[in-house]
Amino acid sequence: MFKNLLNKLSRGMILQKPARRILLIIIAAIAVSCNNMYNDEESLKLFYNQPAAEWTEALPVGNGFLGAMVYGTVEQEHIQFNEETLWRGRPHDYAHKGAYKYLEEIRKLLFEGKNEEARKLAGKEFMSIPLRQMAYQPFGDLYIEFPGHDTYTDYKRELDISRAVCKTTYKINEVSYKREIIASNPHEAIAVNIRSDKKESINCKISFDTEHEFRKVDFSDNLLTLEVEVKDGVLRGIAGARVLTDGKLKFSDGKLFISGASDATIYLSAATNFKNYMDTSNDPATVLKSRLKKTEGLEYSKILKEHIKDYQGLFNRFTVDFGTNGRDSLTTDERLRLYPESNDDPGLVALYMQYGRYLLISSSRKGTQPANLQGIWNKELKPPWESKYTTNINVEMNYWPAELLNLSECHEPFLKMVEECAVTGRSVAKEHYNCDGWVLHHNTDIWRGAAPINSAPYGVWPTGAAWVCTHMWEHFLFTQDTLFLYERAYPVMKEAALFYSQFLIEDPETGWLISSPSCSPENGGLVAGPKMDHQLIRLLFRQCVEIASILDLEDEFTEKLSVMAEQIAPNQVGQYGQLQEWLDDRDDPENKHRHVSHLWGVHPGDDITWEKSTDLMEAARQSLVFRGDDATGWSLGWKINLWARFLDGDHAFKMFDLLFRPKGGDKTSLTGGGSYLNLFDAHPPFQIDGNFGATAGIAEMLIQSHQSYIEILPALPKALDYGSISGVCARGGFELSFSWENGMLQELGILSKAGMKCKLIYRNKEIEFDTEKNKVYKLNADLIDPATLDDNKKYAKNRPNILFIMSDDHCARAIGAYGSRLASLDPTPNIDKLAEDGMIFSNVFCTNSICKPSRANIITGQYCQTNGVLDLYSVLPAERHYLPAEMKKAGYTTAVIGKWHLKNSPENFDYYCVIPGQGRYYNPIMYTNKGGVKKKVRFDSTLEREVPVREFKGHSSDVITDEVISFLETRDKSKPFFLMHHYKAPHDMFVYAERYKDYLSDVEIPEPDNMYDQPAPGFGSIATRGVNDSLIHDIGSSISRRGRRNYGRYYKLSEELSEREFTHQSYQNYARDYLRCVKGVDDNMGRLMKYLKENDLLDNTVIIYTGDQGMMLGEHDYMDKRWMYEEAMRMPLIIRFPDKIKAGSECDWMVNNTDFAPTMLELAGVKKPDYMQGSSFVRALEGKKETSKWKKGTYYRYWMHMAHSHNNPAHFGIRTKKYKLIFFYGCDFSNVHGGKEVTKYGGNRYWVNTPVAWEFYDLEKDPREMNN
Repeated sequence: MFKNLLNKLSRGMILQKPARRILLIIIAAIAVSCNNMYNDEESLKLFYNQPAAEWTEALPVGNGFLGAMVYGTVEQEHIQFNEETLWRGRPHDYAHKGAYKYLEEIRKLLFEGKNEEARKLAGKEFMSIPLRQMAYQPFGDLYIEFPGHDTYTDYKRELDISRAVCKTTYKINEVSYKREIIASNPHEAIAVNIRSDKKESINCKISFDTEHEFRKVDFSDNLLTLEVEVKDGVLRGIAGARVLTDGKLKFSDGKLFISGASDATIYLSAATNFKNYMDTSNDPATVLKSRLKKTEGLEYSKILKEHIKDYQGLFNRFTVDFGTNGRDSLTTDERLRLYPESNDDPGLVALYMQYGRYLLISSSRKGTQPANLQGIWNKELKPPWESKYTTNINVEMNYWPAELLNLSECHEPFLKMVEECAVTGRSVAKEHYNCDGWVLHHNTDIWRGAAPINSAPYGVWPTGAAWVCTHMWEHFLFTQDTLFLYERAYPVMKEAALFYSQFLIEDPETGWLISSPSCSPENGGLVAGPKMDHQLIRLLFRQCVEIASILDLEDEFTEKLSVMAEQIAPNQVGQYGQLQEWLDDRDDPENKHRHVSHLWGVHPGDDITWEKSTDLMEAARQSLVFRGDDATGWSLGWKINLWARFLDGDHAFKMFDLLFRPKGGDKTSLTGGGSYLNLFDAHPPFQIDGNFGATAGIAEMLIQSHQSYIEILPALPKALDYGSISGVCARGGFELSFSWENGMLQELGILSKAGMKCKLIYRNKEIEFDTEKNKVYKLNADLIDPATLDDNKKYAKNRPNILFIMSDDHCARAIGAYGSRLASLDPTPNIDKLAEDGMIFSNVFCTNSICKPSRANIITGQYCQTNGVLDLYSVLPAERHYLPAEMKKAGYTTAVIGKWHLKNSPENFDYYCVIPGQGRYYNPIMYTNKGGVKKKVRFDSTLEREVPVREFKGHSSDVITDEVISFLETRDKSKPFFLMHHYKAPHDMFVYAERYKDYLSDVEIPEPDNMYDQPAPGFGSIATRGVNDSLIHDIGSSISRRGRRNYGRYYKLSEELSEREFTHQSYQNYARDYLRCVKGVDDNMGRLMKYLKENDLLDNTVIIYTGDQGMMLGEHDYMDKRWMYEEAMRMPLIIRFPDKIKAGSECDWMVNNTDFAPTMLELAGVKKPDYMQGSSFVRALEGKKETSKWKKGTYYRYWMHMAHSHNNPAHFGIRTKKYKLIFFYGCDFSNVHGGKEVTKYGGNRYWVNTPVAWEFYDLEKDPREMNN
């Protein structure tokens, strides 16, 4: 409900300006602190509230063989689909016969500075035949028409990238319809499942269409088919759609009709006559039949299950979490539109990263073609740049995430393409350069063209082979697969190196070996000696030398390569302090070209690194500064990676300001990249490499392994100072998982897949160690393996004891140190001394002001809706008693003594002695795991159990303190202790020790100034007052006689008293009894502090004092808690620990009770588990300032609608330091609590609906909340 509410609020559907602006500010701030409240699966969805209006709004699905774009249109679903092998053209050798005869003349002209003449000659005699390569083609369009579905409600479409399922849902006249579309790799088919919740309500007609001139639609054997042939080529194909349904099928007029169905699944597949780049002899119909046979007779549910299993086998290897600011609840298009205004959406960055992985899995699988310029998705017969494989950056960028983000198998189609180009590139090497080996220029297609195309200034770039070969080397570095290196990589790389060893020529001026003719891709024309070429060839030579060493294959050729690598023209620093792009120093600082080719040696190469040359890195950085930030989408992706290599995470992240600019249409532009609403990268137009480049760039900010070590968080931007990542890979055969908070590493795990030596660096820390294959190594933030510290128990000896003291309903106003109206009574001198010696917190809040949920939040570090304890009837299973379990694992002795109130026994503690349920103030019985006699004990009205109990004499506050001291005396003193010391007092009904009967008896207790004549004008809403104040006697328990439940009645005050006198006497009795119970707690605190001091435990023990929530002490004429109003929501918190805390310090950080457990764990030296939603505030204890990511507010929800005669309506809300927003929703969430019907018990009135209303308070101007 809260999530939907935020969604509506953010779209301005509920409140109008200016209130809407204020609420949006609050929501944006508070959502940071509630970042784990929402279901994690929502963070891995793209979703929208309207169908796609154009192709770049449709959602992509793919299985490597087939790709489809799903529009989600209601009345006519449109699924545009592709089959990966449908291209124009035919098997062909693109080499220009005899072109090498003009090579020397072209080189001579370039050396003479006659570049234009060289260009013309190369254009005429040196280019590919034909001049252009072939285009990837769309296959067809599947349409599903739904008559009568033009008026609909509750529309939503989504792409769940955690399952690779595209879904559209909507309603027609209260009938719910759902469509799911998957592209299954195991079944080589696209499945479209259509369902409704009303029998026989699906009636639709299915048809094919296509852009191709030749098309034929037919229907036979329950198969609707579409045959196509490409223009200007030999490829033809057939697509088939088979329907499995409980309805009726009929074919007419080229369409297949489904009628009277409740469920229908369309299985779509396609095939062509393409066999390989040299052979087109396949029979499409035979291939199609074999593909569709994989779905024959199978229910959609089975195919879906197998599809998800296959997909998640790849996808689930890697996870990433950057937290969220609450925008996960917004539609994807809204998030994208909001990003330029407020670029604080870490969840969108994580989603984009995983989306890149989704796209790679969907477009590149074993046995398929590699992902092209548009992956596998294309709707045009003449797509931009033919949607082929551009090898001067784009197709390589497609595979930057493959090894790094644990998708090595998806790299395989690209590696196979390299091997095929090595074959076709031989004739080009011979015909164009008269060299042995093989060469590839700046593009290839499905026919594996390798010759220079289009025009000489772009096409004559002969180092495509060197670049694609680096992927062979990278695959080995990440996998350490020496068999791959020997059988596949080295033969291809060695043959490419052979070509370049013959191709390089000596520069007549410098004597260096240079590349000529060539270009710096797409910039500066045809030249001799572009820097990129030299970086590529030098690294190829060195890689071949290293491979020969690994495989023990050194020979004369590798010796030659080693010598030649040193003779290649080096990287140079130019006149502007820049890295020169060309051999001569002619860079223009004003040139903003999208290509930054001379920085290839920084990324993706490693020719220039901080380890090798600081000067060259600084020069390269200067070049990137000159180039500027704005560029095409793919160029922005490259720049993210470059800025990460320059260790400037903030500048790298700045690129997302540009990358997340919403784009529409398909107009081509060479600047102004961004993202389409389906998160496709906008060059513009759509070009998928930007998605993959940025995906890899995010990882590059978090981990780098291209130097002689693995560096953790090398370029972490401030915008991502919280997060975790698992399954990310590093060179050397390592897989890593780590997390960080406030920009600091917390914990690191390393899986060694190959048993190689591991060298790690984090900031100024470094570690190097040998590893065993398949062994996991765990390190802390100091890069120390905790196992080397003997064991956790010995490590724990140096950790502090932790004493957590909590009273029930003790509010901050009843503690002198908080300086409230009651401070003049000096109610808590011992607790005040704790504050004097430690830190007092002024902004601490519970998330549900009722005993059991608050305690569950503290024990679990989770919000109620996560831990399941929503009310007093909920049960917290023992396995969720997380805090003591983590403390025990860390070597602590654990105990809880006093009020427990969580029904299940606290079995995760080493020792417990606790009150069952509310228990008794006097002569309490407590159940325990040490000693005791078994007896039946009633915990509450719904639970009775037989447990070992001990019976005590005296007041519970005294008894509990005695038992605490007894535990401290008898505990295992070889270990630190974690002790939860819980008082029952001062919970109502207040029963104090006899010795306090005269305490404050002659004292007038200061009264709140908003107690009389309530509710005051301006306070509350119709939810708490009713229309025309009709509910003021029903809602809430009061001090005055106003409420159904009031303390005057409890004290049996005379009804003859005036209203004011009745209220006065009621309050005085109420407050005295409450403060007498508080006095008993404080005196026992003094006794406990004395014991700690006398036994040398005071200064090495973290002492925490709090109450489980606040308490209304007459404010607004209310008693009890439950409300989100300040007095009930605010908790006291005082912490003493001289080792970290400056005496007498104060803290105004926003903290809630889910933060207690992570903080105590950090104080114990334990990393917060991922399942805990709170955050540690140890930084606050150390006197540090809030970080930008610390919560700006807190979330609250009270679930127990109209319960216990207190009659508080259920509500939830958010509170920042300045504002508070409360929503009373007027009904109970369930009449069944804790699995038991309790509607009639204890004054409960769950079934009574109350008015719905908002309340909003400006806490700076109105701290007492008098004006809604």
